[in-house]
Amino acid sequence: MECTVIIPAYRPPGQMTEFIRALIGAGFSDILLVDDGSGPAYAALFEQAEKDGAALLRHEKNRGKGEALKTAFRACIERETPPKAVITADCDGQHQIDDILNLFYTIRTASKTVLLGVRGFEGAVPLRSRLGNSTASMLMKKLYHFPFDDTQTGLRAFSGDLLERLTEIPGTRYEYETHVLITAAREHIAVKALRAQTVYAPKNGTSRYRPVRDSLRVTAAMVSGLRRKE
Repeated sequence: MECTVIIPAYRPPGQMTEFIRALIGAGFSDILLVDDGSGPAYAALFEQAEKDGAALLRHEKNRGKGEALKTAFRACIERETPPKAVITADCDGQHQIDDILNLFYTIRTASKTVLLGVRGFEGAVPLRSRLGNSTASMLMKKLYHFPFDDTQTGLRAFSGDLLERLTEIPGTRYEYETHVLITAAREHIAVKALRAQTVYAPKNGTSRYRPVRDSLRVTAAMVSGLRRKE
């Protein structure tokens, strides 16, 4: 597959190992894992991921999800043959392999396109996840006319011709993903969506999203985007 799967990881759960093995079993041979300063306690998990076939990039200290993604994007650009598409996925096993394959089959022939794996939030969804996502998605609809009910998804695909631009977009943590969508809206980059399954660990215990601090960062990103538009 002419596609790189990028997995930013900060203090990942044990499920990451099985997730990477499942990706490899599905035919994704190019997996780029970013250890975002997880520390010595998680070294064994990353070593196992390397043994299983993932390429590993490291931040000595935690720099945030946005910086981890940009580190991976830069690594792709620096290759002799950059990938024709990249898919970003979280490390906690929430994303299903079938959904990742569906994104790949759609993005592989696209250009100047962002593809979102949009969740329906059916079933048992932690309250903080449901409220945080619904609020952010509502604001994105009102401020930027995004028609999607899930703008916070970490499951995304990008055509390879966007890689350079993705490294230039502001944001270091979760707000980076909001800045990506705002940039796409402002620069008329196509944003499309595919339905993805909703899977959460009990009580969302594997999430590193900080409900108050990160939600404020996301909201600030939306407001700053309006100012730049003006």
